Order: sequence, then C-alpha cells, then structure tokens
Amino acid sequence: MVYWGIPSRPEKCNAHSRPVVCDFSLYVDNPTLQDSQKLVPNDDVTGRKIVQSFLASAIIALILSTTLLFDKIKVLTRKRRRGAEAHKEHQHYVKMVHTIETLLQVLSDQQLISSIALLLSVNAQACQISAYHYNLVCTMLVMGIITHLNTLMNVPDFLHKGKFLAFYRFLGMTIQIILSGLVLSARLTKTFPSRAGPLAILPAACFQEAGSGLGLSALGDLAANATKEGDLQANLDAATSATGGIGEYATLAVFIILAVPIIAFDYIEVHGCAEVQTSSWDAVGNDRDLFR
Repeated sequence: MVYWGIPSRPEKCNAHSRPVVCDFSLYVDNPTLQDSQKLVPNDDVTGRKIVQSFLASAIIALILSTTLLFDKIKVLTRKRRRGAEAHKEHQHYVKMVHTIETLLQVLSDQQLISSIALLLSVNAQACQISAYHYNLVCTMLVMGIITHLNTLMNVPDFLHKGKFLAFYRFLGMTIQIILSGLVLSARLTKTFPSRAGPLAILPAACFQEAGSGLGLSALGDLAANATKEGDLQANLDAATSATGGIGEYATLAVFIILAVPIIAFDYIEVHGCAEVQTSSWDAVGNDRDLFR
C-alpha cells in the first residue's frame, strides 16, 4: 500500500520511524561546511539526465504547441474552402499538422508517466529529500503539467480520440495535478528556502506545512496584496518574499485558468465538426482538415 507523506513534518516522520534532523545552527552564519554537511547528489530523483529530460520535453512541447497555435489562427482567419479539390491541395499540409499533433501527444504521455514516477519517488523520500532537490522536483512537475496544458489547448481531440484511452489520460492527468498541487503547496511557507543556500541543504520536511486547499489560500493572499492600496510592485514583492515557492505556484494556477476556456472551446469545436461530418461532408473529410 502506498502511503502519501507530503507535506511532511519532523514529528510526522518520526511517528513513521523516519527520523528527521533539523539542526539549523549548522547552516546559519556558517561559511565553512564540513564534508558531512554538504549537499549530496540525489540521482534517483533529480539526476542530471532526469532534469534534462523534463526540460527538453517542455521546450519541444512549447515549440510544437506554438506551431499549432499559428495553424489554428490560420484556420480561423483564412477564408473557408470546401470540396475535394481543396482537400487534395492541402493534404500534405494536413499530414504535417497531424504529425505535429501526434508528437505533442507522445510528449504529453511521456511526461505523464515520468511525472507520476517522479511523484512516487519524491513521496518515498518525503522525510529525507533536501529542500534544494525538492525545489527542483517542483520545477519539473510544473514543466510536466504545462506540457499537458499545451497539448490540451492545441490538440482538440486529445481527450476524445478513443474513449478508453481518453479516460485513462484524463484520470492520469487529474491524479498528477492533484498530487503536484500537494507537493507545491507544501512549500508555501515563510521559512521554506526556495533559493539555493545553506539552509536548502536541510531536509524539506524541516520547513513544510500542510497547505490550505492545495495552497489556494496563499494565492488569495497574493491577490489581496495585488489589489492593496500603495505601490503594486512593493506589495507583490512583500507577498512573494514572505512565502517560498509562490511564484511557480501562481504561474501554474494562472496557466490553468487561461487554459480552461481554450480547452472548452476546443471541446465545442470537436463536437461541432463531428456533427458536420455526419452530413454531406463525409466524402471530403472533416471541417478542420479541409480549411487549412
């Protein structure tokens, strides 16, 4: 049975026979660290190849999704053409777009598997992983979710092509987003070292707290500071400096909020094309392919 241990606290870890040592005195105002006090690489969770894989997938997905975004703009702005002649003229272009969509789907599926594996790994090390490596994990999880959102926004039939496959994709993404929210929200404390430094060598469990509503309360505080009277930049700086990791968490939340209406539009577009396909257009392909 898998036990979910994030957010962790020293007392919580001790109760499960996983002791955590939070000796802050060794890392505060101590310019010289002994070898036993220095940061040890964590290749199982944040190895160089693992980080590079997440980064490369996110960058490639961003490039592919940008290409499909221009394609979508072209479809919406170009005068529509109907008939087999138009289909024949654009068949090579359509194949190229479908190839890009397939590559983006593959990247999303790969990120889903990698992110779930990463979540299980960091959970297994919930009481031992350093704050520095925990920050890297949070960054990789954000990149994985953004890859999914890029795919959902640019591949309209991603969750509609094959009911069983769509169900497992949606279930996997939902689990990933919820667990990632728990991991990210555990970092939303005033003491968590979100930047590299001596304190980041300590276990992340020394700084974590149970977030309220997956960290939504911290976003509420950030929004309140943004609307507070006075200098906007100073208010935001005060809010972000008082809560570790709020920047990545807020970026992800804003990205999801912006993605929801686009995904809803694509859902309507796919079902609209399906209705058209059942009419006299069956002989020449679906609406989306014809009008590029």
